[in-house]
Amino acid sequence: MRSAFPIKTTGVIGPRLALICVPFLTGPLWGQATNVFPSSGSVGIGTTVPAVTLHVQGKTYSSNGFAVAGGDLTSALNGAPWYGLGITNTAMLGSVQAVQLAGWGGLNFQTGGGQVVMKGDNGNVGIGTTAPAYKLSVNGSIQAKEVIVNTGWSDYVFQPHYHLTALKDVAAYIKANHHLPEIPSETEVQQKGAGLGAMQVKLLAKIEELTLYLVQADERNRELQDRVARLEALGFPSAVKVADHRGQHGQLNRGSQKRRRAHLEVSSLGRTEARDDSN
Repeated sequence: MRSAFPIKTTGVIGPRLALICVPFLTGPLWGQATNVFPSSGSVGIGTTVPAVTLHVQGKTYSSNGFAVAGGDLTSALNGAPWYGLGITNTAMLGSVQAVQLAGWGGLNFQTGGGQVVMKGDNGNVGIGTTAPAYKLSVNGSIQAKEVIVNTGWSDYVFQPHYHLTALKDVAAYIKANHHLPEIPSETEVQQKGAGLGAMQVKLLAKIEELTLYLVQADERNRELQDRVARLEALGFPSAVKVADHRGQHGQLNRGSQKRRRAHLEVSSLGRTEARDDSN
């Protein structure tokens, strides 16, 4: 396709017309619009054929924030469902700026290998489950270098008013129930699980009780040793010495009995030989 423009030239030959050929350009000519801003319908920036309500062909930049929302992104007090994505340079979380992803009914992050949900009615988060019963419910294993649990502790066992159950009563409880007192049974744990914080407190209580039992046993042992030492100082032999003496005396008695039996055998043999000689 060619476009002709008459151009006047001068020269020795005289005025004449020249024909200039301009090739057809597939891209927009200078001054041709690449944006579409209709009074109604879709808006195109960088494209004249917008496929959605706002179609941007290229990068976008905003210095004052960006929001795609239905309702109010920053407050749930408006009484209407709200949802959307907000990026703002105003304080949204305390004194810092934030990117906010909001959903009145909850949030759902879906991948090919799993799902993470946040319930809108209670704020519970579920990983691998769509019905989290706790603030964080994980249907699977968790790996961590450290877990901090803010809970109570078991130092009450060392208080003077604490009642330490007698060991014979503990033995009777174990025989009847097949688990320690104040510790859930295997059936309970299988059905309800075990709270990490609460179980740590209970196990520490049992360790502290064991320590008290050992302290009591050590005190009784020292008391018995002191009694034995006082009796020995008064001239009474200890049970150990009496047992040793009885053992030694028994050995002496057994030796004497052997010697007597040997003497009788020799005497009997002598009498027999004498009778044989007389015959």
